[in-house]
Amino acid sequence: MDMDVTSPSNRCQDKCPGGFTLIELLLVFTITAIMLGMAAPSFSELIQNHRLTGHINQLVSHLTYARSEAVKSNRNVILCKSQDGMSCSNTSQWEEGWILFVDNDKDRQHGSTEPKLADQHALGHDISIIYSAFPYHSRHYVLYYPTGNSLGNGTFTFCDSRGDGSAKALVLYKTGRLRTSRTSPDGSELHCLSN
Repeated sequence: MDMDVTSPSNRCQDKCPGGFTLIELLLVFTITAIMLGMAAPSFSELIQNHRLTGHINQLVSHLTYARSEAVKSNRNVILCKSQDGMSCSNTSQWEEGWILFVDNDKDRQHGSTEPKLADQHALGHDISIIYSAFPYHSRHYVLYYPTGNSLGNGTFTFCDSRGDGSAKALVLYKTGRLRTSRTSPDGSELHCLSN
């Protein structure tokens, strides 16, 4: 019995798909490279936005915790700038860190017998936080009373290397409530340099 044996190359002549030519592969790689090049800046922007939002959320969680503890313990609770994670500082910047503590003696300074509730280490060199507060002297700390109210109104402006156009604000009301914003409380543009 004779069998008609054909080579695999003959069987697929009209039915099997062919491979890519070198020119087709180069064309695909070129188009992919162009698309990645166009997407890279927006991807970088997305990462920076996510990082800025993450820093805002860290501060929101500590401020919310401070307010909750003030109400629960029926005592004043302070969140203040701190470089060393132990004492309040009037000379450091907010991005250098902060501490949260119960202010038993109401002197607005963390004493050795006052419980420290939380702390935050430095956020990094690419972030800055400017806190404008009313009353002005309270720009170094946030005070929550046992009622849940804060000492005054204030705005934390978060900035990174992109400047004013990408700044975000965390607005603190005297009632103790917080909200995020892309503008100052009066509706004007946010600025990354303190006045």
